[in-house]
Amino acid sequence: MAVAQSPGPTSRSGAVAVVVALTWLLVGPRVELVGVGGASLRLEDFVLLFLGIFALKNWKSVREHRLIRPGIGLVLVVALIAVGVATALGAVQPLPSLLYALRPVEYWVVYPALAIVLWRDRSRVVSYVQFCLALVTVLNTGVAALQYLGDVSIGFSKFSNQRGAGLTAGPYELGAISALLACYWFAHRRHVLVLCSLASVLMSQSRVSLIAVVIALLIIRFSVRRATEGGQGPPARIGRSNGPHPLSVVTCMVLVVGAVVAGPTLNATLVQPALARAQSTSLSSSWTSASSVVARTPHVQTSDEYALIAYDGIGESILNATASADASSAVRFFRWQLLLRETTADPVHVVFGLGPSFPGPSVDGALLRIFFETGLLGIVAWGLLVRKWLQGVPVWFAAAIVSLLVGSMFIDLLFALRPMVVVWMLFALAGGPRSKNETAMKSRSPAVLKGTGRASKNEVV
Repeated sequence: MAVAQSPGPTSRSGAVAVVVALTWLLVGPRVELVGVGGASLRLEDFVLLFLGIFALKNWKSVREHRLIRPGIGLVLVVALIAVGVATALGAVQPLPSLLYALRPVEYWVVYPALAIVLWRDRSRVVSYVQFCLALVTVLNTGVAALQYLGDVSIGFSKFSNQRGAGLTAGPYELGAISALLACYWFAHRRHVLVLCSLASVLMSQSRVSLIAVVIALLIIRFSVRRATEGGQGPPARIGRSNGPHPLSVVTCMVLVVGAVVAGPTLNATLVQPALARAQSTSLSSSWTSASSVVARTPHVQTSDEYALIAYDGIGESILNATASADASSAVRFFRWQLLLRETTADPVHVVFGLGPSFPGPSVDGALLRIFFETGLLGIVAWGLLVRKWLQGVPVWFAAAIVSLLVGSMFIDLLFALRPMVVVWMLFALAGGPRSKNETAMKSRSPAVLKGTGRASKNEVV
């Protein structure tokens, strides 16, 4: 019988390098190096390049042991076709459009790089990744508290003195990342980190993230309840007993007592502003106002013409021309309707889209952005990728994807760096291979979607 060998120092240093790179991507500053049209090359692009080179150097292991699942290739092919068609029609500039098309693949390299080190020494790397995610959770919550409650202008977002943004690019990004992490910590019973994640969502005042995290946590809770009622028991935690850790219990008790004492202050500074922002939402009137403005807006044929109206002249285009009290919804709906009009005006655009980069940096809705940039072909490609995400994964990851898709209705999450780095990290944990030192025989776990896979009670579930 062959004896499994422990990973050597090279494997360990590779794992540390990968996790350090991921930590930088999640909390490091975004340093722009070269601007190219509406896109740019940033420092994180070179960090992602390092992860890509690491994955390529170990691609033989990836192929031989099937360490990753396919899916991103079709998204890339469709995006490149859309670039070619849009460039031929003169709708976009080739280089910026190509950079936009490559973004999903850039973020994807996180997945194979992490899958490789997980395969080499899963138990050790899982502890590294958990530390990274816990650090990201605590840092974002702490910085968001200083921004939102302490009125301290720190971080990387221009909105950091109005709403909590943490160390992300903005409040919406903080809300989305915190919703994803809340699913992971909730399923693994890390109660303090769940509270930190939920506090970050509240401080971000992202209305769609509030809805997304509630839906996701309900999915996990009801799935666990059904499994428990069926006699299967709740999902196991990673490397720990199923009972709550005494330190977690004490910490939660202290937090509860502190919340009771500070209740009036928290209600005035955190809960009430979040509720007021939710109540200020006026979707119907904003949609109607945007429709009237789009009706008298001339057609746009190129990305430059669109940018002139939807970005440079947004004040004159919509903000000064509408009486809607919900300015963010008015701007969002104006861009949506303008892009929808141009996309559906030509059958070629319906199939292939207007081209990556045509809508510029913000559409405020990743699902619509897919259609506007890559047409019906893009919808099909991304739909198949989401299907791959949901095959044979734990319920907590399925819930996280639900929160991602809910948030993507109003935020460009599928094309945002930090949220997608978190998604691919969680996917590597949830759907990744077992360590090469683990046995192939595993017992069935109730935390896996019915009929789609298996997981052991000591595995990431």
